[in-house]
Amino acid sequence: MMTTIALAQPGRCYVEGYDWFDCDIAADGGGITFDLPDGKTFALAIYEPELGQGFLTDPESDRILPNDLGEFRQVEAGPACWRGEREIELFCALVKRTL
Repeated sequence: MMTTIALAQPGRCYVEGYDWFDCDIAADGGGITFDLPDGKTFALAIYEPELGQGFLTDPESDRILPNDLGEFRQVEAGPACWRGEREIELFCALVKRTL
């Protein structure tokens, strides 16, 4: 089994219900994760080029498994935004460019 270390990069994120916020986006080749302003963690497991499964974990919850947010499809306008079908209808994760 091969493992990949997720490298976090500074970015700007948007999740429905929050304003745009600074975030660290970790990508491991199979998806992305980033923390929300309230301490929860959003994760997207990408299993097709434009299709993934969203999850939300809450460190203050006693749930063992993350909350399944359903499928997300990449928005046609670009690869940074994805549209969901359940609780979160839209999220964007943009890595900041460094010069």
